[in-house]
Amino acid sequence: FDEFFTNHSQRSLPLVIRGYAKHWPACSEWSDLSALCRDQAHRFVPVELGSMMTKTQTRSGSDVSSTSPGMKEKLMPFGELIDKFLLPSNRHGVWSLEDATTKLPDVAYLAQHPLLEQIPSMVAEGELNKKPDLVGPEGPTHVNMWIGTGGTRTPLHFDSYENLFVQVTGAKYVRLYHPNQSPKLHVQKPSSNRSGGSSSNAFGLQGNMSSLDCEREDLNEHP
Repeated sequence: FDEFFTNHSQRSLPLVIRGYAKHWPACSEWSDLSALCRDQAHRFVPVELGSMMTKTQTRSGSDVSSTSPGMKEKLMPFGELIDKFLLPSNRHGVWSLEDATTKLPDVAYLAQHPLLEQIPSMVAEGELNKKPDLVGPEGPTHVNMWIGTGGTRTPLHFDSYENLFVQVTGAKYVRLYHPNQSPKLHVQKPSSNRSGGSSSNAFGLQGNMSSLDCEREDLNEHP
């Protein structure tokens, strides 16, 4: 832990550790979506439908139309997420970038949710109390889960806290930029409405997201 903390965490340097979680029972147990559906189907979870990377046009009265993320959140049974979205996505196989931008009705994402607090039976008794050695003696501040179909894309952003990301099953592509590139990444600041407050349609309301689509760059909009 000391070496990891000094050489990486304190210096904000990324690190890839291969095989770190291969002994976790979840790596095999959670791959069986049918079993998860059978045991936990009745649980309600928040699911993002569509994509924050796609914007839709909105209009309020005579005001000029603005854009807002083409994503909505819905509370649904865990079983519905698995049957309606995850299982068909698995049958589709590997998703291309074109799939991710054209098959939006099929994209669903349970994102940053403390699922193991909601359903502790998803892991063996006592497993939740174990602390990965890389996070030190106090353990992680939060343990969240992300479960999604193919085609889930998160806008380019930064977090205000350190992350230990573990890919339990499936695959995920992550693109990183050095902090010294931040001035070139078009961080989207919250806009203000006429009353002086922050607009509810602002993209990246917390001021930590980029308006740049780093997989489909538009050099006219973002030189």
